[in-house]
Amino acid sequence: KGNEIALKSPLIVTGHALGGSIASLFTLWLLDRMSSKKPTKRLPLCITFGSPLVGDKGLRQAVSQRSTWPSCFLHVASSRDHLPSALLATASSSNYEPFGTFLMCDEQSCDCVGDPEIVSRLLSHKASDQLESLSVDEYGKMVEYLKSRVICQGSSILGRPMANSMQAGIALQLQSIGISLDQVNRDLQAFLFTLANNKCT
Repeated sequence: KGNEIALKSPLIVTGHALGGSIASLFTLWLLDRMSSKKPTKRLPLCITFGSPLVGDKGLRQAVSQRSTWPSCFLHVASSRDHLPSALLATASSSNYEPFGTFLMCDEQSCDCVGDPEIVSRLLSHKASDQLESLSVDEYGKMVEYLKSRVICQGSSILGRPMANSMQAGIALQLQSIGISLDQVNRDLQAFLFTLANNKCT
């Protein structure tokens, strides 16, 4: 069909503020146009930064009914940015509802939230605060900071930056068996380096 789209390479659609809302709508359009007869492993990924909500309950339900669609959206929202919650601030705008996954960030941590009800509550709570609008540069700094941290469902669980993913993986494995990072704090980098370079014989 002439209306169907197939992605031959990975596609990331991104936008800041109102551009993020446009990115979300464009990604929804792409997903709708992709071939439903041939399941594809290549789906677009939409990453927004500080963008307002774009849909109501009907849109959220439509996205949720398609098993792969919710995972195509990651919305990054700072606790200091008013725009993601701006449409929730007035009673006439309370019909807006979130879809996808939200990375809710503040100065100390980021929480990954996929439940629309929880996202709505968090954003509604922020809507009553007097907040500023963050620039794309502020979100850029946030992304740079997050590059060296491991983000897991729920929260960022490593309290300190890791040099690479190998070290972060080893630190997470240590935590999973009950060894706190404080126990190896004296020379953490050397300890992780030794573990990473040991070869099994």
